[in-house]
Amino acid sequence: MKVVRLVAADVPRLGLMVLVGALGGIAGTGVFFAVARLVAEGTTPSIWLLVSLSLVAIAGRSLARELIERAAWDGIFKLRVQLARQMLAVPLGRLESVGSSRLLTAMTDDVSRVAGAFPHLAMFCVNTAFILGCFVYLAWLSVAQFLITASIIVAGLVVQDFIHRAGIDQFRISRRTWDQMIRSFRGLIDGAKELKLNTLKRRRALDAFSGEAAAVRLSARKHNMLFGAAATSMQVAFFAALGAAVLGTELVGTDRQTVARYVLAIVWMAWPLQGIIAERQAMQEADVALGRLEELGLHLNSLVEAGVEATSRAGGLAGELRVTGLRFEYRGVDRTEGFSFGPLDCTFRSGEITFIVGGNGSGKTTFAKVISGLYPPSGGRITIDGCEVTEDNRDAYRQNFTAVFHDFHLFDFVAAPAGGLGGKAISELLARLQMDRRIRIDGDKVSSTTALSTGERKRLALLCAVLDDRPICVFDEWAAEQDPAFREFFYRQFLPGLKKQGKLVFVISHDDRYFGVADQMVTLERGEPPVLSAPAVRLVAQ
Repeated sequence: MKVVRLVAADVPRLGLMVLVGALGGIAGTGVFFAVARLVAEGTTPSIWLLVSLSLVAIAGRSLARELIERAAWDGIFKLRVQLARQMLAVPLGRLESVGSSRLLTAMTDDVSRVAGAFPHLAMFCVNTAFILGCFVYLAWLSVAQFLITASIIVAGLVVQDFIHRAGIDQFRISRRTWDQMIRSFRGLIDGAKELKLNTLKRRRALDAFSGEAAAVRLSARKHNMLFGAAATSMQVAFFAALGAAVLGTELVGTDRQTVARYVLAIVWMAWPLQGIIAERQAMQEADVALGRLEELGLHLNSLVEAGVEATSRAGGLAGELRVTGLRFEYRGVDRTEGFSFGPLDCTFRSGEITFIVGGNGSGKTTFAKVISGLYPPSGGRITIDGCEVTEDNRDAYRQNFTAVFHDFHLFDFVAAPAGGLGGKAISELLARLQMDRRIRIDGDKVSSTTALSTGERKRLALLCAVLDDRPICVFDEWAAEQDPAFREFFYRQFLPGLKKQGKLVFVISHDDRYFGVADQMVTLERGEPPVLSAPAVRLVAQ
């Protein structure tokens, strides 16, 4: 099973767990032997032997569970970190196609289901040892009766396994329908404002979610029904074996004392046998979850970018960033509808401001992602100070950029390089952004005293971008949610300030009254080649 492989890397701990579990099961079998002799022969066992065997059985179960859980959580930790590392190594465009719902389900529900199976693995070892001990005892009592009992149990196991496999196949379907329901539920959360404002839309969204939830319910009913039928088949086999033992005298001439021992042994085996079935089901459900994780991991691995993760930017921008014949093309799933721009030939120099302008859907944000290395270009070349950007050095190239995209995310820490802005400069910038009473920066930790508005969150994102201290800055419609005063500050003071520092700045903007701040402009229109131009009017920084 895949679950066993997850802890198999820690061979000593796994071997110790199997040994301890087996000892616990054997000790439990010893307790049964003592009780069987008392019932069948009237022989009173040693109280100290009975207590000792009971303590070993209890300790074996407990220690086996503790060992397997420790090994399991180590494996789960490695699995989660590996999945997170792989996710961050995947190209952005392809990561977006996987979808956040699938990733979140994998990291939470699938991983939790795998973790919950490991206690069952420990008990599986204990119960298996106990059952094997009872089988040895049954064979010692009567080989002929044992063959009848074993045949009935094996037949029951074959039928149970057949039904159980069908249940596992249905469980896989249930997991896929669960993903679809989570995706639908995320739509209810993300679109709560719109749904509250539109009753018809709310009803349609709820109906869609109800349909997904009903599919989950139906699929769960099916796999639970199959699992129940599998368990019932073993109960039938158990009672058949019990009946064969009771009729042992007539079937194979077994004496009544042996029959009594047989009946007692089979009754004693009932609970561990049902436990093995339940534990196997839990582990196979975990196998399905782990298979989904591995499938996602392999899928992510197949998309991982070449090269080694860069820990620092490669040299930085000393002079210019040049694009030659730069093109980007995206096609939808049906390969018919899509988006493209290019070719573009242009040189961007440090200490210059370039505005990216155009209508909605013209590709301005996509261009910013391509120029910053988040999307690989479909054609053409990007060179930085004469060095061509390739798959091998793309991550190092990205380290030259800091960006505030329209769908930015704020972390509760900053990753400012050594020798960056000092405390006084940070305090001054906070004051100019009117955030000094709302934001605290202690070391590398960022905290807010109150909930921030969208505009304030953007101002905090701007501050974090400054603290990144990268040679190339990208701002995607930063001023869209800002008051006129902050918009004026951004265009007439902040951007010229970056220019004086020698930064190369890309600004996506619709604010045509501030186009004069730019040294050059790239105009994008859907279906048209990009146009490079100088602003009609130059504005002087204030």
